Amino acid sequence: MKVTRNDVAYEVVTDGPASHLDFWQRYSSGSWEPETFRIFDAALGPDVTHVDFGAWIGPTALYAAHRAARVYAFEPDPVAFEALTRNLACNPHLAQVEVANVAIALEPGTLRIGVHGEAGDSESSVLRGACGHAWEVPAIRLDDFLRERGVTGRVFVKMDVEGYEYELLPDLLHALEPWDYLLYVATHPGLLSRGVPGTSWSAKLARRRASVMPNLRLMRALYRLPYLAGPDWRPLDPFGALWRIVRHGGSLAPVDAVLVTNRPACWACIAARG
Repeated sequence: MKVTRNDVAYEVVTDGPASHLDFWQRYSSGSWEPETFRIFDAALGPDVTHVDFGAWIGPTALYAAHRAARVYAFEPDPVAFEALTRNLACNPHLAQVEVANVAIALEPGTLRIGVHGEAGDSESSVLRGACGHAWEVPAIRLDDFLRERGVTGRVFVKMDVEGYEYELLPDLLHALEPWDYLLYVATHPGLLSRGVPGTSWSAKLARRRASVMPNLRLMRALYRLPYLAGPDWRPLDPFGALWRIVRHGGSLAPVDAVLVTNRPACWACIAARG
């Protein structure tokens, strides 16, 4: 099947496990995450390396391959990874894409990942590692990988890891300091409290604490960086975000994703394109 988004077109497989025909039709209609593709169009260019984790079945990685100098896509779900590799194989002209069935983690080794539903459904997570349907995957550090590949210059990282961002992001911000990076992070605060059952006041309080405390730690890590915004490019006020977290026990900010970078020149370049 040929799918098109903006001026980018490529082929995907729509049979077999994790083919997601309905998704690809919605993708081509433009209704799936339009703000994400505005950010990709602004952030990517022939001088930019794109890192995508989790890449799922490839909607952002294959799009980025038409914009970036190089794409590295990581997907730990074996069913989704199979679909990702099949979709990439349909587009042999995209030789600048490298995919790997690994997880980005705090330390190299292995990581246990699980899913409540079916593998390949885009919702596998470290937070679900105790589920009945779980598996272990190789884990690597992103900075180790970038050094091994000799990556220099600007790096645009898309991070969508179903709740693991709360544990991984503070370390990742430190690890990426040698590079001029823009980091686009999807946040999943709702996943933090789903493991606390019950309707009692104590259960409700436990769910609030399970959601609020990781968000506070994450905001504290982000606060030291001067460039923090939502997907609409508007700066996020850390104090306002903290108040929202404490008051509502909700998400990191009034958006479900944040943009963060460490370099004024990188931010100026991206903002100009946006």
